[in-house]
Parts: sequence; structure tokens; C-alpha cells
Amino acid sequence: MPDIIKTLRAFQPNARRFLAMSFLMAFSQSIFGLVFNLYILKLGYNRDFLGSLGALPSLTLAALSVPLVIMCSKVSARKNLIVSLALGFATMAGLSLLTGRNALLLISVVSGASGALFSITAFPLMVRSSAESERQNLFSFQFAVSMTAAFAGNLAAGWITELGAKLFFAGEEGAAAYRFTMLVSCALLAAAAWPALKIRCTVQFK
Repeated sequence: MPDIIKTLRAFQPNARRFLAMSFLMAFSQSIFGLVFNLYILKLGYNRDFLGSLGALPSLTLAALSVPLVIMCSKVSARKNLIVSLALGFATMAGLSLLTGRNALLLISVVSGASGALFSITAFPLMVRSSAESERQNLFSFQFAVSMTAAFAGNLAAGWITELGAKLFFAGEEGAAAYRFTMLVSCALLAAAAWPALKIRCTVQFK
């Protein structure tokens, strides 16, 4: 444990902010992802439609990755990162609040665009804004932090849904209770904007 704390303290401020952002994103997205599938089924949609919603973001990510790399090369990585987080929040909120088939499909496509933008921005930004000596530790920590946060999010999803059902929906864990949990996850994702806004594009290494 002392070695872990020492390593964290040795990271550049940008790296620590990146880890904080990664934790909040993984935590919120794991909560959302676990409950979303149940929510869609509770709305009355079948598993085929659920599969389509799950496939669209991946297809969009694959289709847009190269065009976005070209487009985003003219914009600062920090701005791209903030835009990707804003899109991520908007898509999670939209999937939580809108129930129409076409709206859900469209938002799933936008979700894929958000994921593509984040993928081509966040990690290259960290490579440019971290010292070579800390880079391996940084990405190892990022993986560990994300996995831990995802595990915690899966546990929290059930607790939040149960609590929301008891407080607001007479104990019924239906679509409304799942929507409550999804909106909580949106708030947690919004919190990731705080460390993201503090990330700088230019870093001077010691």
C-alpha cells in the first residue's frame, strides 16, 4: 500500500486527474449499463431490439474512428475530451428519459460517436502529458482503477435501484426504479467533468 500511494503521488497532476476521471466514468457507466438492459425489457421491447441498441454504438465507433481522427487533429485534445464527456452525458440522459424506438436507436448511434471521440482523444492526451518514466504505471493504474470502479458500479446498481424503489415507487423495481438508477449514474458521470476540466494540454515535466 505505501508503494501504491508513493506511485500515485509521483504522477503528474494531469495523470491523477485522468485517473479520477477514469474512476468516475467507469463507475457511472457500469451502473448504467447493468440497469439499462433491464430497463429496456421493462419498457416492453424484445431482446432483438435490445441487441440492436447494444450493437449500434460499437458499429458507430468503428465507422467514425478514422474520420474523427482527421477532424479532431485540428482541435485541442482537451476540447475534444470535454465534448466527448458532454456527449456521453447527453446520451445517457437521453436513453434514461426517452422511450421511443427511433429516439433510442438514434441516441445509441450518438453514444458510439461519443465513445469514438473519447477513445481517440483521452489516451493520446495522456501519452503527451505524462513523463515516459511514469507512463507504464499510469496505464496500469488506469486499467486497475477502471476495473475496480466497474465492479463497484455493478454492486451499487442493485443497491441504488432497491433504495429508489423503496423511497419513490412503493418497493416496485420496475421501469421507473431503473430510470432513477440511470439518472443517478448520469449525475456521477457529470462529476467526471471536474477532473477533466482541470486536465491541461501542455505539461512541463520535471
